Amino acid sequence: MPTSPVPTVREAMRHVYDASLWRHGPRSGRRRHPRHRPVVGSKASLVIFDKDGTLICFNEMWTPWVTDLVRGLEQKTGLALREKIFTDLGYDHAASKWRSGLMAEATMAQVRDQLKTRLQQEGLSATDSNRTVDSVWEDTTSVSRKQVKPLDDPSTLFKLLRDVGVKVAVCTSDSRAATQQCLREMAAEPFIDLLVCGDDPNTEPKPSGHNALLICRALGVRPTEAVVVGDTLADMGMGRSAELGATVAVLTGVGGVDDLTPQADHVVPSIKHVLRLVAPEYRL
Repeated sequence: MPTSPVPTVREAMRHVYDASLWRHGPRSGRRRHPRHRPVVGSKASLVIFDKDGTLICFNEMWTPWVTDLVRGLEQKTGLALREKIFTDLGYDHAASKWRSGLMAEATMAQVRDQLKTRLQQEGLSATDSNRTVDSVWEDTTSVSRKQVKPLDDPSTLFKLLRDVGVKVAVCTSDSRAATQQCLREMAAEPFIDLLVCGDDPNTEPKPSGHNALLICRALGVRPTEAVVVGDTLADMGMGRSAELGATVAVLTGVGGVDDLTPQADHVVPSIKHVLRLVAPEYRL
């Protein structure tokens, strides 16, 4: 039997009427970007996961995609664009790795706009830049199975969280179609309560706390009882902007210890360490 698609925020909120829950969330009197009183130590009610660099390998997913995209742009324009576009999107050529930047933190629409801006900087008109990018753009739904490399078995972690009464959400800047494909490849979709993507209506890019608050309200969870898990400063910023109970950084993506520690309540090697943080009473 086919599984039902993960609901959007709009669908999940159709039956949400508890306004008092929302009022018990963030309060304006709190300090901006407070040092959280983490919910860890007692069980969290909700964990919001980022996708790329957190649940799947960032490099395996995005390097081939950007490479193919640049090749198409170079063929269309006759320009040497590889180094410039990779730099624009956040690739560190000296270290041969992705850093925090557009590719790691922006929506697909923002990445697309940057490509058009780069072509204009190289001398193309706005009209030609738009036409060229649109002609070579290939949505990430075209990724092959070998590009989806799960990190530490997300589906098993999601199931364990659900088994102990912790709700699971995924909040990503990627498109909904591509994200659902990735989740299906990992067999993780049945264990996710809510999915929020970069091209969903009425959403905002990280580090805005908007999406995290929408998720909390849709799932009937106070923000202070929710935890965000991600690999970038944008993920940590979303958690802090929404005043969630805790921010947990993983080191499997683009962010490093020095970058993430100032904004994370906890820095762990990977998602397999999340269960003991958000459900400390659980024993394997």
